[in-house]
Amino acid sequence: MQNTLQIARVMGTKCVFPVAVQRELAANWDRKLVEQSDGIEAAVRKLGGSLRAVGFGVPIFEHQTGIAEAYEAVVTQLLGSGNFVVVGYPTVSLERAFEEAIARTPPFQEQGKGFQDFVIYSSFVEYIQGQQDATGAFVSEDRAFDGIDSGPRVQIFKNLDAFQNVLKDDIEAALRGAWEDLRRLTAGVFDSRIAEVQEYIDQNLAISASSLGMWELPAKVNHVRVAGHAQNIQVPFSPTDDGSKVVPISADFPAEVSVTRRVYRQIPQAAVRIGEPAPPAWIGLVRSHFEKPDGEYEEASFSKVVRVQATGSRVNHYRDLSLTGVELMS
Repeated sequence: MQNTLQIARVMGTKCVFPVAVQRELAANWDRKLVEQSDGIEAAVRKLGGSLRAVGFGVPIFEHQTGIAEAYEAVVTQLLGSGNFVVVGYPTVSLERAFEEAIARTPPFQEQGKGFQDFVIYSSFVEYIQGQQDATGAFVSEDRAFDGIDSGPRVQIFKNLDAFQNVLKDDIEAALRGAWEDLRRLTAGVFDSRIAEVQEYIDQNLAISASSLGMWELPAKVNHVRVAGHAQNIQVPFSPTDDGSKVVPISADFPAEVSVTRRVYRQIPQAAVRIGEPAPPAWIGLVRSHFEKPDGEYEEASFSKVVRVQATGSRVNHYRDLSLTGVELMS
């Protein structure tokens, strides 16, 4: 159920909750609570009789107060979560209800049973008909709704799994869209704090020779400047997550890397056949050129990508973003 509510929130749909269902659930819950409480009390009395026979004291069973109020509070909180629309009783006439009952029109059954189902279903249909261009999914395992003429704007499903299977493609598209929106949101947060990102790079980025495609470390790293917007956002997403958890996220930034490197003389060329060793004299020349720089330096620039890691929470729209790491991508 919770998963369905989260998906409904992502898809921008509403869960219609007839007040008749709320009242029926509350009445049934109270009834079962009384039955169970009475059963426990009877068992305690029986146990007390056995204990008295052997000289033990009688256990005491105390009825708990405030349980019904606690139940109502939970339901009220759930209905106020933003996914629900609570609809009142239908305006259908008693005459129509009576006519459908004697005709045994679903959800009415033998001997006119089904009045509660009729009220619940009618309130849902009236709500859908009152919404422009709206369609509704009525979910119930009750067989009383089998064969009911639901019309073109209402479809009846036996359970939530059947409902989700029919809307599988729409749900997946909505989830992809929500994930992409989350990436754009996260990218915007990174871009809004570009000065902080640049400062963090300046203070924490370590550059290896291999990350620049060089065979030795540069003599000096002059600067690493962010040269574009955040991209390739990595952020976890789940429709069942309320977004309060702090999670790892990352963003890639195009960057210009400027270094000062040694200049080496041009490597002498030689021709060597496949499978044959290089001439010893040529090997010596190559070694001498690699091992002895001529003392000159040059500035070189590289277009690279810097990956910045951070943590944050979706519920705060990642305004609590905290930078945690940075690396130069090879």
